[in-house]
Amino acid sequence: CISRTVSSPNQHLLRVDDVVSCCLDLSAPSISFRINGQPVQGMFENFNSDGLFFPVASFSAGVKVRFLLGGRQGEFKFLPPPGYAPCFEAVLPREKLRVEHSQEYKEDHSETRDLLGPTITLSQAAFTPTPVDTSQVVLPPHLERIREKLAENIHELWVMNKIDLGWTYGAVRDDNKRQHPCLVEFSKLPEQERSYNLQMSLETLKTLLALGCHVGLADEHAVEKVKNLKLSATYELSSGYKPAPMDLGHIKLASTQEAMVDKLAENAHNVWARDRIRQGWTYGIQQVCHPK
Repeated sequence: CISRTVSSPNQHLLRVDDVVSCCLDLSAPSISFRINGQPVQGMFENFNSDGLFFPVASFSAGVKVRFLLGGRQGEFKFLPPPGYAPCFEAVLPREKLRVEHSQEYKEDHSETRDLLGPTITLSQAAFTPTPVDTSQVVLPPHLERIREKLAENIHELWVMNKIDLGWTYGAVRDDNKRQHPCLVEFSKLPEQERSYNLQMSLETLKTLLALGCHVGLADEHAVEKVKNLKLSATYELSSGYKPAPMDLGHIKLASTQEAMVDKLAENAHNVWARDRIRQGWTYGIQQVCHPK
């Protein structure tokens, strides 16, 4: 690295709930930072990516730091800048991101101890999606009837979560403005999106059967007893639509059912990845609208 002084007109002392983002690009290479979504003046560039130069968090005793790595590893409060993606997107299925203490030190001639990174290097395996084969599974009539209900409720949950993150309806998707054309009632979704949701609902039910689960109807009048969440007015979109997913707060899953949730999530990703590969898509850190 060649150091060069940069000005910092808007200096900021860190406060409680501040979010410090680290943007690491090993292809440049460069390391830059953002505070609460705003770029920090100055960056590190042209360093040796094979060396021991990496971002660290250093703080005083009593200060707590939470690492947000994206998705289920910690949802981002601020979107990454164009060209960057959350760390969790590079994780292979069944792998989890971990933040660990490093136990490796070195000592120079002055007996100064320097902290080094971990010595174990993870292997880079190619990802080949292998979804559960459901081609021979036929849904019984009672599951056919709930397929659309399942797809609709998943959509309602998705809309609620999007609104929580500050998204609103927009005729064209704009990640910077947080606008999405699918923030509408399930019945008003574009046909392609609605069909995709129904197909994923069908695959979910068929996957459960393929994995050996018995899905029965315990109460024929259950649909009459279902209650929906009554969300506050802040969830109402400009069109007047307000999501109302089913209230599932009283339902508790057993440990075996929790394990099945993980299997379903992994399989849904494998189905999605398989379909994208068939369409000609390949992995890239940034989405490009024209697959190569």
